[in-house]
Amino acid sequence: MVTKPLLGMAPAVLYLVSLLCLLNLAGADRPVGPDPIENFCSRWWLQSTIKNDTLYIDSGVQKFNASNSTYLGTNTYIMTISLKKSWNWKKDSGDPQFMEVSTEPKNITNNDTGTYVPNNFRGYMFSGPHNSSQVYQFGGSTYMYNQSFVVKPAPSSFTYPLWTYTPGSGPLDTKWDQYDMNQEIKWEPNHGAGADAPDLGLGFYLNGQVDKGTSSDTNKLFDDTDQTYYRPVDGMLVLDLVNPGKAKNISTSTMKENLSRVGGTLDYIPSVGKSGILVALGGQIQPTLQNGKASSKEGKLIDFGSVDVFDIDSYLKNPDSNGKWYQQKTTGEIPPPRIDYCSVSVSAPDNSSHHIIIYGGQNPTLGQPAYFDDVAVLSLPSFRWKQMWSADTPRWGHNCHMAGKQQMITVGGNFTTNTTNPRCDWLKKGVAIFDLKERRWGSVYNSNSGDFTLHDQLLPSTNGTANGNATIGEPVTGWSSVELHKLFWETRWTRPTSWTSKAPPEDATEQQPTTSSTGSSSSDTSSPGNPASNTAAIAGGISGGVVCLGVILAALIYHHHRRRNKPAELPDNHIHLASQTDTPEKQKSHNFELQGINENNPVELDAWKYIEADNCTATGDAAELPGTNQVPGAVPGMPILRFPGDDLPVVPENPGGLRKSASRGSRSSTGSASSRRASSSGGSRRSRESRRSSTAPITGP
Repeated sequence: MVTKPLLGMAPAVLYLVSLLCLLNLAGADRPVGPDPIENFCSRWWLQSTIKNDTLYIDSGVQKFNASNSTYLGTNTYIMTISLKKSWNWKKDSGDPQFMEVSTEPKNITNNDTGTYVPNNFRGYMFSGPHNSSQVYQFGGSTYMYNQSFVVKPAPSSFTYPLWTYTPGSGPLDTKWDQYDMNQEIKWEPNHGAGADAPDLGLGFYLNGQVDKGTSSDTNKLFDDTDQTYYRPVDGMLVLDLVNPGKAKNISTSTMKENLSRVGGTLDYIPSVGKSGILVALGGQIQPTLQNGKASSKEGKLIDFGSVDVFDIDSYLKNPDSNGKWYQQKTTGEIPPPRIDYCSVSVSAPDNSSHHIIIYGGQNPTLGQPAYFDDVAVLSLPSFRWKQMWSADTPRWGHNCHMAGKQQMITVGGNFTTNTTNPRCDWLKKGVAIFDLKERRWGSVYNSNSGDFTLHDQLLPSTNGTANGNATIGEPVTGWSSVELHKLFWETRWTRPTSWTSKAPPEDATEQQPTTSSTGSSSSDTSSPGNPASNTAAIAGGISGGVVCLGVILAALIYHHHRRRNKPAELPDNHIHLASQTDTPEKQKSHNFELQGINENNPVELDAWKYIEADNCTATGDAAELPGTNQVPGAVPGMPILRFPGDDLPVVPENPGGLRKSASRGSRSSTGSASSRRASSSGGSRRSRESRRSSTAPITGP
């Protein structure tokens, strides 16, 4: 029964009393959003990963279908799907192949700090080291569009960009923990590109952005609730996931275009190089900013005509450096540029080829945005693109992972041009399966799909078989860098034995680009370290003169052999040595080689550069031997030894015309440190150390 004093309360007081009663019933936890499975309409820009045969799906923008109405909000649950058994997402409950999705709400706070577990979108989820059961949630932004959503979107501090979730039984609030990254980053980024290196215990996060939903500070700088505007973020973070909270920010200024990217991808190929490589694809850049801000509907997209390759070992050898990036041209059926697509990578069983598969995406920079529904594959080391599949049901803002060894599983995605009122997804559980062997989409996940085999469409990119055996070990256009060539010939695992392309010479330097069978060299024959530019050393002393002559002859023969495929002497079957006594008519009646400009005698084309001889001459001192030593009556091709005191012949000027071709050039572990886990202090934890990188700090507003 309601008493009269209560009936006399003002409506506002009644509301507060009711709210207090609800809080008392629900404890201190904030409200939880609708069930993401029962009320599913569509979901995109989520975080997901696979670890220990379990697919984890976290947060993301979601369109809910509840009470005969649809509305936008945020998924406030973490979900898991077992990959230990086969399933079919089309099957109903009770069927042996039913796909069961487990959910756990995230309306709880961390016990140590009282900070709510975030429900972000456009972040990245790392699987982390194999010997850990945790998964790692990094970055992201608060979705700000629907301010009336039950879990009111209000961005918090960016102090804790890294959270860990530990699966298993026990209280939910003990499963989540947070880390402040030693203040290595100034802002919590989102929409960047992430890559997992579980065998190294590392995570990589490339560039990204900050926007209205990043933090309570950036919320004041933007007034667009649809989060169209943002500020690009520089650098690549290297996260130590063995000791969460430790990270380093390194510069990416040597990447293609030298501008921060959003919406691209980053793939880890563990078997290339001494510690693996990262391959960065796509993304959107902003050549010009307005007051430091950019619009997602403007700017420029990174094309797929070349890719950026990062040598992880170059960083691990010297963590104080920024590591080494390379750019390599691609060929084949190059897909159109895009962002918000997904990618996975897989290698042939014998390690002779590697394949990066991309799917879907969008181009928001066009007057009429473009959306994609295709699957394209970039094969390495041929760096050749192949379009494997296409249709007319676009999808963007999704993730994809290798499930088993033959299937790619996609998670979430939007397929409409209207982001404020998207249609419901035809994938009722938000996942789909693409079989790489059969080259088709389906609803069945096969937990026993066997080893990865190449589809017939990929064989021209490898010139091998379905099980590997690639014979192509280089790009069609040749290597852009001798160091990149050498990197692909290094491996922690089994070196491919089927490649027929040439290995990079051991003494190659970066100043001497290599040349593939279809490319051309740009190195100079006089470059330091080039064996073709030097003759053999000669034993010193007068008594060793004969030996010196023999060595020089051998070197010249070898040098001539190296030059056999280059422009040199013109072939002639009737070589005639010209004489000064010959009449003009007699000279014209004979065929003979091109003449030098200082002698009427046959000489080689453009052989006027000096050839170095070390201190092996008769006097023991270094002397210069012109490569065109000729005297009247000398035999072409035979060296003229001159000793101190002899008059040297005149060195001919550069005859111009043809030039001989440039010579062909040739070709850890992480430091472990204890994690700097934030300590509790009045509901907020900050690291007592500030280890901001001096190389390339991430800049914020």
